[in-house]
Amino acid sequence: MSSAASSTDQSPIHGTAVLRDIHGSVTPAPAQAVEALCTINDDDLLALATHALDALHHRGLTHHLPVAPAMLFSPPAQFPSRPFMPAPRQPDMWENAKIEKIICAGLSPPYDGSSNTLIPTLNRIHIQRKNEVWYPALFLSQDNVNVDIVLQFSKLTTEAVTAQAKKLWDAPDASIQSHTRGSDTYNARLLGLFLMNSLTPDFAAMLHSRIDPMYCSDGPLLMHTMCQHIHHNHLAFVKTIKN
Repeated sequence: MSSAASSTDQSPIHGTAVLRDIHGSVTPAPAQAVEALCTINDDDLLALATHALDALHHRGLTHHLPVAPAMLFSPPAQFPSRPFMPAPRQPDMWENAKIEKIICAGLSPPYDGSSNTLIPTLNRIHIQRKNEVWYPALFLSQDNVNVDIVLQFSKLTTEAVTAQAKKLWDAPDASIQSHTRGSDTYNARLLGLFLMNSLTPDFAAMLHSRIDPMYCSDGPLLMHTMCQHIHHNHLAFVKTIKN
């Protein structure tokens, strides 16, 4: 019998034998070592822990311990409390999905694309919008002038609205920005969701068929396309009002 085995058999503490086995030629699995340590009575376990701390101190490894060695045998009330560790943060897209059902709830009844209800629908959006997250997306810069796309929809050009959509959705990080709260892309996407929830399914499908799929999530572009369905330009809108 080897000297290592002999010394192990003579050890009064089974946990000490486990530690010696770990350093021997046959290394037990970690789970087996833990299981063996759990069989030790309280006095032997305390003695084994003391020997382990002495060994760590001798090797200069006590700085790796989570607390000072002297505190390991202090009463439980003296242990320092661990700092609060929040749960891992989920991507914004998962958090946003929970609230978008509420903040993007559409108008009721939904708009069906008829000419006689466009202005009343825009008025309903105007009344509701001030407290909405997507409110900033209702203003678009055209010729260095900030245009209200609800109250001044007929003054917007397709070129200006399309240029704004391309600026947002052609960006390399568009997919990330569209789920980053407070970004222009996020507000534009939420406005688009609100509009889609405010339209009848047939009219919403028709609007999407008129927009490049790359930009069909852009709220201002959807709003402009919706208004252009009835009033193709400012002159046509003015004529309608006069009639």
